Amino acid sequence: ADAALASVYRAALDRAADLRDPRASTLAFALLSAGIFRGPRSLDAVLRIAVRAIADHGGYAGLRKVHLVAFTDAERAALLDAAASVFDGGDGA
Repeated sequence: ADAALASVYRAALDRAADLRDPRASTLAFALLSAGIFRGPRSLDAVLRIAVRAIADHGGYAGLRKVHLVAFTDAERAALLDAAASVFDGGDGA
């Protein structure tokens, strides 16, 4: 399930790259599988998967920003923690 979730983020980035549209310099994602479809995984785990998948993808020429959109305060806090974990090297990867 973790690999499937990561692949959705990577596929979206690949699709945006395929557009070759210079206006696609910023992308935004709703938090996938962060709500009722999360299953047994914690919100923290789901968001680390999202951040890691986007970071590992590396983007494409012209991509300047990727936004992950949190809808609740809990999602926002968990997202900030996930980003810090991934980009500060604390996620074990």
